[in-house]
Amino acid sequence: MLLALGADRTAALRSPGSVARKSELQSVSADPATDQFLRQFRPLRESTTQRHALATEVVAAATRNRLDPDLLLALVAVESGFDRTAVSRKGARGLGQVMFPTAQAVAPTLVHRPKDLYDVRRNLAITASHLRWLLIAAGGDLMGALTMYHAGPHNRRLPKPGEDRYVGLICTYYASLKVRRHYREMVAMTAGTTARPED
Repeated sequence: MLLALGADRTAALRSPGSVARKSELQSVSADPATDQFLRQFRPLRESTTQRHALATEVVAAATRNRLDPDLLLALVAVESGFDRTAVSRKGARGLGQVMFPTAQAVAPTLVHRPKDLYDVRRNLAITASHLRWLLIAAGGDLMGALTMYHAGPHNRRLPKPGEDRYVGLICTYYASLKVRRHYREMVAMTAGTTARPED
């Protein structure tokens, strides 16, 4: 499953003509699989309202940048654990752990000072835009794009054995979301086909 996600150049990056329908956005943001995934993370564990609001923002940012929302969820899960106030030792901030110079390069009108990166909507917009640019730069190669997100856009080599924990964890979360969704769809389909006809 992980290899398939890494090799599939269309899974993470949607084509310019493929804009998600409103119903699709609502189904992903309010989906029980998304909620179950987000409940794993301490900042969102106690509040269904916060989980739904965060999921809605993730889906909106992903859709604007023609990304798979599940990929953005997986990336943010690894980068910050959904802690919007997270700061790394190097100064990366917010949900997507974005460096201020990177944010200014990606979206100069959205951020004027480092603390702007704590804003959920702005951080997700920058994170999604930067990830899309990296996916394009990597020719759609998901592992290459994630490596560049982690190590910098000039580092295009794939991670060596032992260095790939970051990429592997994102792909694991990404695959997990897809499996949960697929499982629920299968259960729903099975329930529909096995229902007894009315007398």
